[in-house]
Amino acid sequence: NMVDWKTHLPYLEQLKYEEAISLIGVTYTYPPGFPEMQEIMKTGRIQTIQISYNVMEREAEEIMLPLAAELGIGVIVMRPLGSGNLAKDLYVEPNLAPLKEFGITTWAQALLAWALAEPRIGTLIPSTTNPDRILQNAHAGNIPTIPTEIRDYISKEAQRCVKS
Repeated sequence: NMVDWKTHLPYLEQLKYEEAISLIGVTYTYPPGFPEMQEIMKTGRIQTIQISYNVMEREAEEIMLPLAAELGIGVIVMRPLGSGNLAKDLYVEPNLAPLKEFGITTWAQALLAWALAEPRIGTLIPSTTNPDRILQNAHAGNIPTIPTEIRDYISKEAQRCVKS
């Protein structure tokens, strides 16, 4: 995280120099921390960021993702399922019929495929408390990149179905 990063960064750089770690990154969950995260990114001293990004939390699209791409910084996404809320707190069940041809069989897979279709994202960290969902979620990594119109469809379904 970014707590006292100006003190911690030289130590992490030493560990990287000693090959004890491979990459240095920073994490921040919510947009209020993005300006400070941008400052760190612009130092050229980190290789990856971890941010919250999902179909309902898209603030990162404005500045964070373009800046990461411009600077060659990898992006790890946490909360692609909104801590599970996007997959389970629904007004109505999403219509998955248009997604079947892409191998998407669950709403969680649709949400993960939506995030993975953003070319500036390298990795997702979905969490689950249900071991059966681990394999279902992992399957999203095998789904081909969905076309823009399908990504837009998932966004619209989220607006229609998700309570959050």
